[in-house]
Amino acid sequence: MFGGYTGTWLEINLTEGTVEKKQLDEQMVKDFVGGGGFSAKILWDETDHNTDPLGEENPLILMTGPMTGTLAPTGNSWYVGFRSPTTGIYGEGRGGGYFGSELKYAGYDYVVIRGKSPKPVYLHIHNDDVSLKDAGHLWGQDFFETTHTLEKDHPKSKILGIGPAGENLVKSAIVMSDLYRAGGRGGAGAVMGSKNLKAVAVYGSKDVKVADPEGFKEVLKEVNNLIYQHPATGQLLPEYGTASLVNGMNAFGALPTRNHKSGTFEGAENISGEKMAETILTKTRGCFACNIKCTRYTQVKDGEYAGVESEGPEYETVNAFGSRCGVDNLEAIAMANMNANRLGLDTISAGTLMAFAMELYEEGILSKEECNGLDLKFGNHQAMNTLLQDLAHRKGLGDILAEGVREAAKKIGKGSEKYAMHVKGLELTATELRAAQDSGLGHAVANRGGDHLRPWSPAFTLFGFGNEEMNLSGTPDPIIPDDKARVVNEMEKTAIFTDLNGMCKFTVLCNTLAPSHLAKLHETITGIPMDAKQLKTTVERVLTLQRALNLYRYKMSPEEDTLPDRFLKDPAPSGPAEGKTLELPIMLKEYYEQAGWDEKGYPLAEKYEALGLGFVKDRM
Repeated sequence: MFGGYTGTWLEINLTEGTVEKKQLDEQMVKDFVGGGGFSAKILWDETDHNTDPLGEENPLILMTGPMTGTLAPTGNSWYVGFRSPTTGIYGEGRGGGYFGSELKYAGYDYVVIRGKSPKPVYLHIHNDDVSLKDAGHLWGQDFFETTHTLEKDHPKSKILGIGPAGENLVKSAIVMSDLYRAGGRGGAGAVMGSKNLKAVAVYGSKDVKVADPEGFKEVLKEVNNLIYQHPATGQLLPEYGTASLVNGMNAFGALPTRNHKSGTFEGAENISGEKMAETILTKTRGCFACNIKCTRYTQVKDGEYAGVESEGPEYETVNAFGSRCGVDNLEAIAMANMNANRLGLDTISAGTLMAFAMELYEEGILSKEECNGLDLKFGNHQAMNTLLQDLAHRKGLGDILAEGVREAAKKIGKGSEKYAMHVKGLELTATELRAAQDSGLGHAVANRGGDHLRPWSPAFTLFGFGNEEMNLSGTPDPIIPDDKARVVNEMEKTAIFTDLNGMCKFTVLCNTLAPSHLAKLHETITGIPMDAKQLKTTVERVLTLQRALNLYRYKMSPEEDTLPDRFLKDPAPSGPAEGKTLELPIMLKEYYEQAGWDEKGYPLAEKYEALGLGFVKDRM
């Protein structure tokens, strides 16, 4: 077997209560690497339009990559793949921490979980000893309680699981690990809950070997030096975490405010990374093999929210529960962050749902009675935190919001669709898209819906973090569509390759590492020849397969490559983009051409052949 892989994966059938160990397919490794590549291929083979996302037939796939568990910078990632109950299309998520590495040390590259247990269970993995155990005593516990209970029963184990939101099939429920790490936007937690699977506890003592140890050491020196010297990964993220973005994004008019009505927030300074460092920050942390250490650990010692203690909040969460809800109280945001982690809720989607309900309330579409008696005005952080609990437990309005913002708008009606900020059903993230046209394009074409990580191109277009190898230099104008398709197309290659391999995207989102660096890491670890050109082809293969999965298996229309009218028709009211709308059609046309798709957004038959995806063409 290649370096970086264990050569074994687990098949768990919850319906039958069986465990089977299987050999890793070498051709699958060469073609799809790991992470979202593996999950896309498995879902292509096993699911279709009739697969119920919350039914027994929808597999939940826990994956790693060849760099997971190695000393590759940030080589700690685990991934989850599934058909999304929120969007109905491809679902994928990434988490950091230590769980992914521990799964590799136990001897497994990935786990496919099928069926549904007749009663709550958890999966226990200790090297070759793999078994399903009763979780009746865990059901109903929040994720923190579940972790502490299982750590007592299984010392040294790393825990992945769900909270009450997953148990209640809330479609913004995610999968948590290591107390504070989260992954699976689009309802991975609900899929796990639908299977009556509460948690996975894993401990391993095996090795992960690399193919070329000496070559790996040499490339490690090079890439680690680049990470330490880069202003983002060497200074900003270690000092202030991702919340260091708040003031900069606000200055660019790109900080979503009051449900994306604008991109400037008068209270930005109060919720910034700098303010966090001055007030509630107690220490910083990093995941396994991380030399960036962006994680904040915060405590609120005084006032209304005294006693709040958790990792974070990071930028997306600060925006979701902060400016997007009109809240400038950092302690209240920390409370929402802690509770979301406990409950197993995606902070991005949850914050968007809060902001959506707040705008409906202010517009008179929802009454106070319909809002569970809450005065749900923008800025009311007490009401926001109460509604967050109602969301996880499906109480009143929370039960409607639990279906996701697209479905909630359909249920509420009365023109509320206008205020539902999503792409393909997945709630939007923390970039005001009119101020960053490239990010608007990236969101529109993302295979899982409203996704800021394919790629986070404003690092280049707004902040100027370029890369000569990728022909990204200078300071492009972020509020015009020119050349944005190429930028997105180029940057997504490195971002997605990290996901396939088991690295954190922070190594590439600011263009710190280029394709050649990632290719060297991959080759020295696995022994599989790889250069920058082959890297891009590999990523293109995976993204094209995910696109085909959505189009042909899940019957998605390419017309869903769009954005809410707020961005396309309403001019930005403030900031550098004032008076501008997002010019999506121009960028989409260019992106489709560069990707080898037809004018409607369907990959061409010859594209499938060129990428070694003839099996897709045969079943179109």
